[in-house]
Amino acid sequence: KNHLGDRDEFLGLLRGLKEKLNQQSTPVESNGKKRILLSGGICNHPDIYGLIEESGGSVIWDDLCTGTRHAEGMIAETGDPVEAIAERYMTRMVCPAKYGGLTTRGEHLVNQVKNHRADGVIFLFLKFCDPHSFDYPYLKKYLDDAGIPNMLLEIEEQPPPEGQLKTRFESFVEMI
Repeated sequence: KNHLGDRDEFLGLLRGLKEKLNQQSTPVESNGKKRILLSGGICNHPDIYGLIEESGGSVIWDDLCTGTRHAEGMIAETGDPVEAIAERYMTRMVCPAKYGGLTTRGEHLVNQVKNHRADGVIFLFLKFCDPHSFDYPYLKKYLDDAGIPNMLLEIEEQPPPEGQLKTRFESFVEMI
């Protein structure tokens, strides 16, 4: 045991989680709603998910810096563990504040939409987050060229009123 908890107990919990995840062979169900992928930096307004649901959408995946993108990618289970961890960090999709290639993020986003069968993408950017703002035109072009509907929601520390957000989400969901 250490001061954080029992390692064996934690390992048992992880094994149980892995078993449950392996049993889920079907993708996230959207219950007839439009399948939405969120992309951007952070989503510090979790009620946005509920508003999208109320508007006829279902967030089935995200490409957020502090969401799935942060934990995405597998670490090789063979070879040197430190090298495997380093390789995962070097090849994972990074925040636009870091350089990962001229077309890497656009290709990745289009692939995520296709892999998760999303109907559209909502870009969720914090106002004045320059790295995401600079990347937006290029990412939008990638999605437009692939025929993937998308919208931009730029929010400040305090989001717009719920009614305004819901109207925008409803319009987007109806469009797709």
